[in-house]
Amino acid sequence: MKIKFIYNVKTELNSVIDTFDDKELILKFGYKYYLPKGFNIEDNNLDNLKSVIESEMNNSVVEVAKQNISDNWGLHQAELVKFLSKIKAGLPSEVKVVLTKYGTGGMYILPSTVVLNVYYKDYFDGFVHELIHCLIEKPIIQKYNVDHQTKEGIVDWLFLKNKVLKNMFPEYRKQNLSIFPDKDQINKFGLNYNHT
Repeated sequence: MKIKFIYNVKTELNSVIDTFDDKELILKFGYKYYLPKGFNIEDNNLDNLKSVIESEMNNSVVEVAKQNISDNWGLHQAELVKFLSKIKAGLPSEVKVVLTKYGTGGMYILPSTVVLNVYYKDYFDGFVHELIHCLIEKPIIQKYNVDHQTKEGIVDWLFLKNKVLKNMFPEYRKQNLSIFPDKDQINKFGLNYNHT
């Protein structure tokens, strides 16, 4: 599985627009988010958005995130691919990683795009977190109509209960909004592999 990094004005525009589109969810669950200077999530006025984004482009912070993800992927790829292949979705040959200064900490776009905010310093666990979301979205979340809090809870539960992820990310913490899956859901979703 290869990683392709993307950072440009077009993807930054998309991150801001996605933030406005997800305003209700962001505010409901209290997600922290970033917008370009002078823009407010309560105001849908996008005048001069492109020029403000162009003035705020910053490759140095993006390079730090890119290097961190690349280095950690190199160290943990074999172990992660082995674990991720247990999720019955099939692994993509390439994952696009859109790095952004805007929006929430991360999001995903099917089939295999991870969007990460470079202001959140947990780059690699954010990458793995969003990649798991990509992999479970169709075979679990959509198939069983799982709500947002349980969807986040499934990913958090995997990080905190799976031996591979728990050892790789010992500092990982459950999100406040997460609801862990119960035993019946774990079995129904096919998540009952290699846990402590």
